[in-house]
Amino acid sequence: MEETKEISREKLSNGFLKLDKVHYECGDKKFSCEVVNRGDAVAGMLFNTATQKYIFVKQFRPGAGKEIVEIIAGTMDVDGESAEKCFQREIEEEAGYAMTACQLICSSYASPGGSTEKMHIFQAITDGTKLGTGGGVGDEGIEIIEYSKVELVKNFKTLSEDLKTFVALIYELESGPLAY
Repeated sequence: MEETKEISREKLSNGFLKLDKVHYECGDKKFSCEVVNRGDAVAGMLFNTATQKYIFVKQFRPGAGKEIVEIIAGTMDVDGESAEKCFQREIEEEAGYAMTACQLICSSYASPGGSTEKMHIFQAITDGTKLGTGGGVGDEGIEIIEYSKVELVKNFKTLSEDLKTFVALIYELESGPLAY
């Protein structure tokens, strides 16, 4: 099979979501696709060892058109910042906690059929030390939700509305919280 090569790119939108029309060729076949240049992102399941509860955030998500309960997440928008440091920053901004330790679960494309976004999903713990109030930055309007392991299972269907949360939830239920 011949390799598909990008031959040109034109910018269609440069807002929050950057949209390009990308032209490709593969042998004698030429085609075009619209691609969202979203940038990479981080997300993760945070476990509080002091309370024995998992920390989630609830916020309005325009793509879903409603509030979603999900794991802590954010875009990698600081030049030179590693995925782990970005996740640590997101924990502080969204939930107000200090991260004690974390490990990478996976790095996967979120929706490779139309987006460049690669999601780095972590499992993390906090000892309960608060560095701030959380709630996000600007007008994010984040509410912090805490669930015990029993409540995780009880709320499995609701938590599974968000794919990154589903991935972290399945990993957590299979492997348990990060050792501390």
